[in-house]
Order: sequence, then structure tokens, then C-alpha cells
Amino acid sequence: MNRILYAFTTLSALCFASCAGTYDIKGTSNDSNLEESKIYLTVLHNNEPKNIDSCEVVHGQFHFDGPVDSVRVAMIGQLPVVLEEGEITVKDDNTQSSATGTPLNDKLTNFMRKYQQIINQYSELQRRPYQAMMNGEDMSSVQMEVEKKSNELNDKMDRLLTGFVTENFDNVLGPWVFLNACSMRFNGTPMTDAWVEEIMSRATPKFKNNQMVKDYYRKAQENERIMNGTEQYPNVQAPHLAPPTPRQMAQPADSAAR
Repeated sequence: MNRILYAFTTLSALCFASCAGTYDIKGTSNDSNLEESKIYLTVLHNNEPKNIDSCEVVHGQFHFDGPVDSVRVAMIGQLPVVLEEGEITVKDDNTQSSATGTPLNDKLTNFMRKYQQIINQYSELQRRPYQAMMNGEDMSSVQMEVEKKSNELNDKMDRLLTGFVTENFDNVLGPWVFLNACSMRFNGTPMTDAWVEEIMSRATPKFKNNQMVKDYYRKAQENERIMNGTEQYPNVQAPHLAPPTPRQMAQPADSAAR
């Protein structure tokens, strides 16, 4: 799960929606280094990280609460947490972190677990050639096996991402996962491919009008035209527009709603 949190596990333009109520986050951590340390609940404000609350970890427990002016994604360390009305349970340990108890947090945690399962399968597959070599297996056959399984995992990942994004076009999670996936897919450079085009072709108006999605897709199309030779690099160097990190995705965007 760490990988998605840095890349995916490392998104946060957020989309947000007006609503009433409060969030109540009760968390536990088994990280002894955090004991009696201060941790922060962080969002982006004007493209800068902003700590909106803090607390100390005491006996492995911590607590945040506050009003829900808008549904958005915040960060507790490297863990994304959807700030929405209700009681949210956060578990932060060395093997798996999660935020559960409210509808969007449950959705995101369930998705991340499925995502991490595929990542683990990728890791196992990467070790396969080395293991085969040590066992004296026929490497040409092993290479074919690895390629076949790699393609199957790619298809499985695309189905997972596509299903989750399309099911969550109109809440904060769709743009969050889409932009994280793009960041990982293209190593931080806005680009487009068949998957991105499929998402955009199926997207709802609300998703397309999310400011971070609009900015990403505009830059991706511009980069594609430059690579294809149909557009020249601008004379004046434009600022680099990388897909948002998890922290950036935690910033509210007026165009998105729950």
C-alpha cells in the first residue's frame, strides 16, 4: 500500500462539496517513533501544504475532529483520509494503513487493498526470472511465461482503475485516483494514452470540469502534439505541470462535488 500512498502513495486535487456536519478521526499507530510526537492533518491551500490540525500520539492513539465545510482528501503523514461527515477509524502500522468508517473512506481503502494485491503480484513476477535461473530452468520459456503474466496483470490493473474512476466520477475519489494513476503511469510527466482517452471519453461533465483534471489533460494533449511534431516548444519556458502528488490532490477544487 505504501507505493500507492507515495505516488498514488505520492496524489491531491481535490474535489469537494458543500455539506454540513463534522468529522471525527480516531487513530492508532504501532510506530514507536511516533509516540509522544506531534502529527498533522494537512491539506493544500493555494498550492501550499497547510496544517489544519495537529495532535500528539499518546499510547499509540491520536484524534482529530472538526467541521466538514467541504468533502476533500487530507493527509495524515502519507495516508490519505477523506474528510467527510462521520466517525473515521485510522490504523497506521508498518504493514498496512487504512481509513474506514465512512462511505468514501471505505471505498478508497477497499480500492487500495485491491491495488496493493496487484502490486504484490508484480513484485513476485519480477523475482521469477532470478528464481528460474537459480533453478536451472529454460529461460526462454520463463521469459514467455513472465511476459504473458505481465500482460494479464496490466489488464487487471487497467480494469481496476477504470472501474473505480468511472464509478466515482462525481465525487472526490474519481479525480484523485485518476491523477495518481496518471502520475505513476507516465512518471510525473503529463501524457495521454488509450486508457486516459477512454476515461475522458466516458467522463461526466463534473469530472471533466475538475480544475486539476482539466489542467492535466490540457498539458498532456500539448505534450502529445509536441512529441508528434504538430506543435513546437514555446519560446518562453512554461512552468512544469506535473500530475498532483497525494498532498496536492488534497486541495479543494470548486468544480467538484460529492
